[in-house]
Amino acid sequence: MKKPFRPSCFVILVFLWALLIVLVTPLPSVPYSRYGPNAHYDVVAGIVFMIGVAVLYCFKVVLQGIWDWLGKEGTDDTKQGGEGETEVDDSVRRSEKWRARIMPYHEWKELLTQWSREIITSKSFAEFLQHRAREYPGLYTDAVLASGWLGYPGASEARITEAETRLGITLPPDYGAFLQVTNGWRWLDSFIPCLWPVEEIEWLRVHDPDIIEDWNVGWNAGSKTYGSQEGEEAVEIHEQKYLPFTLRISDQEYGGTAMLLLNPKIVAPAGEWEAWFFAHWVPGADVYPSFWDMMQELYNRFLYLESNKSN
Repeated sequence: MKKPFRPSCFVILVFLWALLIVLVTPLPSVPYSRYGPNAHYDVVAGIVFMIGVAVLYCFKVVLQGIWDWLGKEGTDDTKQGGEGETEVDDSVRRSEKWRARIMPYHEWKELLTQWSREIITSKSFAEFLQHRAREYPGLYTDAVLASGWLGYPGASEARITEAETRLGITLPPDYGAFLQVTNGWRWLDSFIPCLWPVEEIEWLRVHDPDIIEDWNVGWNAGSKTYGSQEGEEAVEIHEQKYLPFTLRISDQEYGGTAMLLLNPKIVAPAGEWEAWFFAHWVPGADVYPSFWDMMQELYNRFLYLESNKSN
């Protein structure tokens, strides 16, 4: 979709040009005529004004051409996910790499700081440290726990851009803002301990092709389509359609299949990717409009589970 040239800009230019003519064109000394003392001036001003309008129109056409060329440049981005068409409007792709993050830095910082402190004092985390901390040597040191922060230093713009180049995509704004606050996360919940740093995120089809095969052949056997009865049109289910294109951003559940994925095939107008909490026991995926929405839900789930442990 082309972004139209704003006609208001053209109208303003015409007005300014006409005002300039009135201010700088001198009144000629001409004899009085039956058409009035300034008839000659009126004719000259009218001719100059029409020439000015023509020049401005040509200028507008040139600007329109430049605008369209820049828009075309923006629509030639690498297709998200590597194969097939991405369901995203071209005007979204043209945005400045979506660097105007939807979730401001301070909102992520506020959420993660609060969440981190609550995790460190929680019963769930205490049980995790007691039984599984040895599997993550050097990750939960006394210094880390005393700091009250389970994150890391934020990823630089250069590191994010390097990962985007490696993957051939532009990361969604809210996830990029998260990475700028903390490049990874040490403990999310009892299901999925860690979120990966930007250097480690990878397409699921590259990192875990067996998971895709297991979903299509084993876990999801017998439910690959809806409407399989006679006379009904078979419809490919959501996970089967998009799972091969998802981006993995987290650890996998210990002894299970749960993980966090981002789906670049479903993109909101603001550039946010669909986010998945994926596990065969869900079954399939709990789907959220964005990474921010998914993290908010995971935080609320943590609070709910922790409150039940306290009762």
